Amino acid sequence: MMPTPIWASTVIQNESLLMVREGERIQAPLLCHPKEITAVQNAALTIQYEPGRDWILEDDMLVIPKGSRIPVTEKEELEISQYREGACFPKKGGGYLYFSEGDSFHQKQIAVTYTCEPGQWTGYIPPRQGDRLPNTAEKLTHKRDLTMIIYGDSISEGYNASGCVGVAPQQPAWGELTARYLEAEYHTAICCHNPSKAGMDSKWGLEHVGERVSVHAPDLVFLAFGMNDGTSGRTPEEFAANTEAMMDVIRKASPHVEFVLVAPSLPNPQALTFEGIPFYNQQPDYKEALDTLCREGVIVANVRDVQRELLKKKRFIDMTGNNINHPNDFFHRVYAQVAYTSILPQ
Repeated sequence: MMPTPIWASTVIQNESLLMVREGERIQAPLLCHPKEITAVQNAALTIQYEPGRDWILEDDMLVIPKGSRIPVTEKEELEISQYREGACFPKKGGGYLYFSEGDSFHQKQIAVTYTCEPGQWTGYIPPRQGDRLPNTAEKLTHKRDLTMIIYGDSISEGYNASGCVGVAPQQPAWGELTARYLEAEYHTAICCHNPSKAGMDSKWGLEHVGERVSVHAPDLVFLAFGMNDGTSGRTPEEFAANTEAMMDVIRKASPHVEFVLVAPSLPNPQALTFEGIPFYNQQPDYKEALDTLCREGVIVANVRDVQRELLKKKRFIDMTGNNINHPNDFFHRVYAQVAYTSILPQ
């Protein structure tokens, strides 16, 4: 069963932080005001850090004292002045942002578990919309096998979840997590295929949807493009048209198929491509474009607005796997919580 989602939980599990030295102080903000911190660990969950010796709590900030064993990242490591081939992207205002795939950020981040009072999440809460997916609901409630597809870009492929990278704690990406949550909740078998491909957009998705999705005769399809579309400047109308065309192709082979359209997360607002284009471009407007496609059998899982709520308290660097546009383990879990909640009945 899925843990209580972060917007409703009184136990925040393995919230990720990246400890950055700025001047003399090393600190990072927690999402909620903690009653009790029960664990501070490395992101691999193999090292337990000690209160007082390794960390101190001050005003909802985790503070690192001298002599701590917790990894500390210098600000100059993240915002660099000189170009490094394959390890940076231009930064708005000049200089470069450190960039790395693999487990570089995973090794730098820590995981904090704590209890908190309810009601601290006051912003957007993803609604349950399973009643608008009647075929999926019927299969789940009657414990019939469900064929589910995750079709998207690098985020859906699994970048930079620890399980995709191949390091502890080997957490799967959001799509597999969603399937596992459904299996545990409904005690049924979920056959999950993931033909996602890194670097791709909705145009590529449409060109390949038949050979990658339709062939599996799916019951439920998550369409999760948008990050690369947005950076390339594809308009919301074009993005929605490509998404609708993908659904039409899949329906021809599987008339009873249902869809979850994922409103994508937002990239680092400070990052530029080497052509000078902001990574953060059209993505914010895709959710409303996807809303126009909703009807029975089609819903939107709104990751965008959950991320926006998180960013009111947390920093982008606390939730990223590459400092540009990929989630870490914590944010992959949030993706899965939004996806799973969206297909539950009211």
